[in-house]
Amino acid sequence: MGNGIKKLTLFGLLLLSLAGCKTFEQTLMEKGYRELKGEELKNMISGNTEESSTGSFYFHSADGKFSGVSGSNGRQNSGTWKINENGRICRNWNNPYVPSGCSTIYYDDKTKDIQWYDTDGLWYGTKFHPGNPKKY
Repeated sequence: MGNGIKKLTLFGLLLLSLAGCKTFEQTLMEKGYRELKGEELKNMISGNTEESSTGSFYFHSADGKFSGVSGSNGRQNSGTWKINENGRICRNWNNPYVPSGCSTIYYDDKTKDIQWYDTDGLWYGTKFHPGNPKKY
């Protein structure tokens, strides 16, 4: 085989291997998760405390502010939150080292499991606790 044919064959094999890859989001949806959006998402977040799998706790007040502690470094953080026109939660952090932006939240109605795709490009298992039990 010539060099050109070898390159085309390798490229074809690469494309075939990539075609079989699923995103984490696709895998969640195949398992029965659905994206939470709009009022449903707002009702879950507003007035409640988020606990992430990293050990972070953030209270999201009904007035659009949030505050809490990072699980990765124990530092206090705060900012504002809202549900945007696409129905997703968007947070603007007061900390310049934390990326502001919008996140996607997936929910499994059967298990009540929540997966949060954050603005840092990572997935976090998440729970919500009623009210502000940590007094943030």
